Formats: sequence, C-alpha cells, structure tokens
Amino acid sequence: MSTPITNNGNVSSNNAVIEKYQLQQPKSSNANTELGKNQFLELMITQMKHQDPLNPQKNEEFVAQLAQFSSVEGLENLNQTVESMANAFNSSQALQASALVGRKVLVATSSTELEAGGKVAGLVEVPQPVNNLFVDIYNSSGQQVRQVNLGRQPAGEIDITWDGKDNSNQSLPAGKYGFNAYTMVEGKQVPLNTLLGANVNSVTLGGLNNVLLNVEGVSGQVKLSEVKRIQ
Repeated sequence: MSTPITNNGNVSSNNAVIEKYQLQQPKSSNANTELGKNQFLELMITQMKHQDPLNPQKNEEFVAQLAQFSSVEGLENLNQTVESMANAFNSSQALQASALVGRKVLVATSSTELEAGGKVAGLVEVPQPVNNLFVDIYNSSGQQVRQVNLGRQPAGEIDITWDGKDNSNQSLPAGKYGFNAYTMVEGKQVPLNTLLGANVNSVTLGGLNNVLLNVEGVSGQVKLSEVKRIQ
C-alpha cells in the first residue's frame, strides 16, 4: 500500500521520510512487501515528526491517511475472521468424515464390493422418463452374472438393490462387481450414471474442502462433498 504524499513542497520531505523508515527496517529475504496496520501507523507517525514545521501537512491529507489506516486495519481483522471461519469449517468437515469410517455411503461409481451374504444398494440417475431401465451386473472377470429389467421409470433417482444372486437365483461369492445401467433407444444402449453403496475404510484429511474418503471397491479417493447418501 502506498502512503499519500502532497503535491507541494512536502513531496521531497515525505520521500526522504519513507526512505529513512525503510532503511531502519530489518532486512529479510522473504519479508512481506505490503504494509500492515502497525507499519502503516509507524510510518505515518514518523512522517509527522519529520514534516516541515513551516509547511505542515494539511488536515485533509492527515484525514485521508487515517482513513487508509482504518481500511488496512479493517482488512486485517476481516482476514483473521475469515481464517478462523475456514479453520472451524475444516475441523467440522474432518469430524463428519471421521464419523463415516465403517459406514456405507452412496458414491458415483460403477463397481463396488459385495460382502458375503450381503446386498448392494444404489441409485440410477434417470434424466428423463424411460420405457425400460436395465441393470447388468458383472463379476471381476467381466462375465455377466445378472441382468435386471426395472421396466418403465420416471425421471429422477431410481433406487436399486441387488441381493447378491445370479440369474439362476444362486448366491454369488463376495468380491468386486461392476454395474452397467442403461436404457434402450431405437435399438441402441444409452448409458446411465450409477451410485453404489460402499464401506468407508479410512479418511484422508487435507486442506479446506479437501477431505477425502477411501472407499472399499472404489478406485481412487472420493471427496466428502461427492457423498450422495449415508446408509
């Protein structure tokens, strides 16, 4: 922030004061080049001490400098308030995320883990009404083990549940399974997004809005904001 100087004989005097003030400050290779409220106040007082007594600073100039000082102080206080709010928000996110460990969440993925004797719940996002909604399920070898026709469905989020059985109604072993949801339009498959339930194994805490979940059966990490539902 620059310090106002007059356009009269005080210009050279003010410049000299500023240079003297700068020479008195400790040198640092990574010093902040912007004036804080304390430095601004010190500079203003130093400038007043060294002004020409025969040509003192005008009241208008002094008031303008005070206004600038108030602005600097207000910005610093605002920055501190925002930083405190950000820290509180980040702590709240971390607490929420840690409470999810061991629970199931719905996240955008096309594969998940089937537990022994368990079920898989999820959603299919349908942007517009469809005549037939299909969900094909594949094992880790890419072999189709189940196809479900949910028939006509309205637009929206359609709940799906797989009981872990194949087309012959036989229970399948635990493991990773893939889901392919789609509808048929003029003989062609139109893919639809799936959100599947999976266990949260652990949480990685980063910076603001960077709380990541390590979800079982899902490649990569999932942002906390991407969790659609907690089961």
